[in-house]
Amino acid sequence: MRTALLGLLLAALPGLAQGQEDRTKAAGQKKAAQDAWASMDVGDPAHAETKHLLIFAPKSMEKRLSSVGPLLEKYHDLAFKALTLNEKDAYPGKITVYLFEQKEHIPTFARRVEKRRPMPGETSSYAAGDDKLLAVAAPAGGKNAAPVEASAGEMVASLLLSRKAGVRTSLPEWLTTGFGRATSYRAFQAREKFVSEDRKVLRLVIRKRNASDVWAGSLEAEEAVPLQASLAEFLAYELGSARFAKFVVGFRPGENQQSRTTAQALEEAGIEGERLNTVWKARVR
Repeated sequence: MRTALLGLLLAALPGLAQGQEDRTKAAGQKKAAQDAWASMDVGDPAHAETKHLLIFAPKSMEKRLSSVGPLLEKYHDLAFKALTLNEKDAYPGKITVYLFEQKEHIPTFARRVEKRRPMPGETSSYAAGDDKLLAVAAPAGGKNAAPVEASAGEMVASLLLSRKAGVRTSLPEWLTTGFGRATSYRAFQAREKFVSEDRKVLRLVIRKRNASDVWAGSLEAEEAVPLQASLAEFLAYELGSARFAKFVVGFRPGENQQSRTTAQALEEAGIEGERLNTVWKARVR
C-alpha cells in the first residue's frame, strides 16, 4: 500500500512542479503588465484574470470585464482547438490583454511597451514571444467596426496562430488577419452587426474572386477582410483542425531558411489549390 502511494506521489511531482512554475511565470507577467500600464500614464487600471488571460483596461471599463473575460476565453479556446495546440507547451504562463478606449493610445503602447515603431492607422496588435506575450486593442471607429473586445480576441487568436507556426515564422497577413476575424465569426452570433456586414460584402464579391486572389494580395480594401476571413474560416473551422494545423506549420522555413508561400504550405498539408477554391466558393454560396 505504501509503495502504491509513493508511486502516486512521485508521478504527481512533475505536474506539481509545472503548476508552480506556471504560477510563478504568471505572477511575473502580471507585475510586468502593471508596469507597462503605468508607463502609459492613463490612470489606474481595472484588472481581471481568467484561466489563460491577464486583462487590463481603464477603470471606466471595469464593469464590462465580467463579460469581456469569458468572451476572450472563448476566442482563446476556439483558436487553441483549431490549431491543435498543447496546454503544456503552447506558451509560458498567461497571455496579457490590454484594452484601451482611444485609438491614439496604440502608437504610444507600441513605442513604450512593445519597443517598436507603430504602423500608420493601427488600432490593435499582438506579440507572441516568450518574454512579451500580449494582445492589445482600441476601438477602430466606423459604423461597422468590431467592438474593442472583438478586436482584442482576434489578436489573441492571431497570437496563438503565431505560436503554432513558430514565433520566428513569417506568416502572410491574409492568414493572421483572416484567422482572427474567422474566430470572431465563431465567437459572436451571426446577427452581430460587424459579422453580418462582413457576410453581406462576401456574398456580393465571392463570384468574381478566387481563393488565389486572397493570398496573392490582389483584393480591394473593402472586400479584403471578409474574403480573408471566409477562406481562413473554411480552412480552420470546416476543413478540419488536423489539416489546418499542418497547413500553418507548413509556413516554417525550410533548410535554406527562406519564407514559405501559401501555395507551398497548402501543398505541405495536402490541399490542392483549385479543389480548395471550388469547395470554398460552393460552401459560401
